[in-house]
Amino acid sequence: MSALGLPENRRVAPARRAAAPPPRAPAGGAAAGAPGRARAFVRLAAGAIVFAAATASSSYGLLRYARTSPRFAVKSVEVEGAKRRDERALAKAAGALPGVNVFAFDVEAARAALLADPWVEEAAVERRLPSTLRLRVREREASALVALEGGLYLVGPGGAPFKRFEPGDPPDLVLITGLEGSGGGPAGDRDGFIALVKIAQEVIRDYDRLPSSKRRPLQQVHVTDEGGLEVVVGRDAVVLSLGHGPYRAKLERASRALAEVERRKGRAAIVFADNDTHPERVVARLR
Repeated sequence: MSALGLPENRRVAPARRAAAPPPRAPAGGAAAGAPGRARAFVRLAAGAIVFAAATASSSYGLLRYARTSPRFAVKSVEVEGAKRRDERALAKAAGALPGVNVFAFDVEAARAALLADPWVEEAAVERRLPSTLRLRVREREASALVALEGGLYLVGPGGAPFKRFEPGDPPDLVLITGLEGSGGGPAGDRDGFIALVKIAQEVIRDYDRLPSSKRRPLQQVHVTDEGGLEVVVGRDAVVLSLGHGPYRAKLERASRALAEVERRKGRAAIVFADNDTHPERVVARLR
């Protein structure tokens, strides 16, 4: 009820309190908060530096532990693929010795040391934690000996010489001669030299397929001054003169002629199967 006894008019909104004045900005405006923000930034940067230093110190400690702990000292060295080369000699050449720290071991230097061996064509070195080193090699295959100005050299299936012949190397290889001046050295026609060696190697393979090769093994392939081939077979060094290629049919005819001479109790010195005009004519010169 109102003071006059009348009911209150509910449609009239009650009086509102006066709004509190907004807080005054500190003297100096926005610049007054700058020192606080600067102090916060300095604290953040200092924390980051401390964290980075702690991380670096921890990493150094882990690295130092890995390179000095007896747990990572090499206890075993595995060598795979060595047939002609001695496994211990290969491991020693690579520096893969018991007691070496597996993390301090230089994998690339070890691989380079293995590839320096003329018998090693490919090499791989890997660590196997915690204490093993594995060396894998693929050795070259010697298919023949070739005579050059500097001596005798082993050649592989690709025709390139890869090492000088030494005691302990395969002694039962066919000797290829007549190439001393054909560019086998670094300054010569290396491509032409390799091509001639490959032809000689093909003749060796063709002769080895003949039944007579077991009784009269091939001893030597000679490249003549005219670019033809002569092969020397058997312990009594019978010469089969083949002339120019193709050689497979000539080898077969010369072998049959030699067998016929032996059947008649003769001893052949040279069998000529180099007549390209009449290839069916094979002539034997007796001793």
